[in-house]
Formats: sequence, C-alpha cells, structure tokens
Amino acid sequence: MTGALAGASRNLRLARAHADSRALPAVSPDPPPAVVFEESIAHKGAPFRIALSQEGADEYEACVLLDHIPHNDNNKPVYGDESTYTKTFVTIAIPDVYCERCSLQLINPMTDKLPGAGMANCTYDPTCTNCPEEPGTCFSVYHSCANVRILGSVPRSEFTCPPQPADWPYATLPSGVYYVNEVGNFTADGQWLVGVPPFYTTPVGVCV
Repeated sequence: MTGALAGASRNLRLARAHADSRALPAVSPDPPPAVVFEESIAHKGAPFRIALSQEGADEYEACVLLDHIPHNDNNKPVYGDESTYTKTFVTIAIPDVYCERCSLQLINPMTDKLPGAGMANCTYDPTCTNCPEEPGTCFSVYHSCANVRILGSVPRSEFTCPPQPADWPYATLPSGVYYVNEVGNFTADGQWLVGVPPFYTTPVGVCV
C-alpha cells in the first residue's frame, strides 16, 4: 500500500476483470505483513482504517482488519515534494484465506474538517455519493487500495472475518465512527506507533 494518499472522496474501483492475478503481490498470513502508507497532505488527528475486500469485489465493510489507527501529527508533508513524506508502518493480522484477487483498502476520514461543520465525529458511509448533504456522515475521505494475492487455506468466499483484535488499544471505539483528534505517539523516525502491543510494531513479513 505504498504511495501517497491523495485525491477526492471516492472509492477506487479495482481493475480485476482483465488482470492476471499471478502478477499481483503475494501475501501470506504467516508471517504477518507490515502495511506501509504515507501522506502527501496531512490532516491532523485524522485516523486510518485497513480492511480486506471480498474476492474480486469492492466490498470491505465485513472485514475490517484494523480500525482507528491514530494519526501522526508530527508529519509535515509538502504536497508534491516526496522527500517530505513520512511513511507510517503497522503490522496487521491477515486472515487465513486463499484469495487470488483481493485488495487491502486504506481509508482516511479527514476529521480535521469536522469542527468547521459543527461536528465532533462522523460516520463513514462507503455508498455515499453526496456526503455534504447527509448529516453526520464523513463528508471528506481519502481511499487507497493495494491489490494482492493471499496464500492462506480457506477460500475467501467461505471465510467470516473476526472482530477487531482484542489487544488493539482502540478496539473499543465504534467501528466506522471517527473523531476529531485521533492522535498517537510515534517513534523518533515517525514510522511506528508506540504504546501498542509489540505485534503491531514488529516488521516480521513483507511490506505491502
């Protein structure tokens, strides 16, 4: 999931119909991969979410892998100058699924814009096409996707994803509801979150 977050609020359609899945990056559930992402425009206090799609479909809501990943407010990117972008790393648990055409989706609701609309939180609606007219909805959201093959054992269509990991410190926050100032503390290089269990900060597998 490398590359800067950028663009308007939209879902990125996955061009899988004519894709050769063998050319996609292969990810194994064991060891778990580290997901890497970076910002070209920083939105202070705006959290992130990582989710897994269904096989060959832009459907993510039933498989949220990690929600409410805090923002690093020390990031100060200058749009267009990639040397100023700080990469954020987080290790995630990939379900034991077999999927030739899946995608990991990263969303970033821009909650720093909420106070200007008189809001303290918002609800993410993946079907929203005219969010400013829907009260309470996250009206500005970045989306980024990475197409992957997952080399687990259970067909994706037969697998039901579990809830958020119990040891994730932010698991008690409601999924899909995002708040102003979801900020975390990070290592000196700005790359790894601190104050979370070691699993999430251990670079064991490949980076996606």
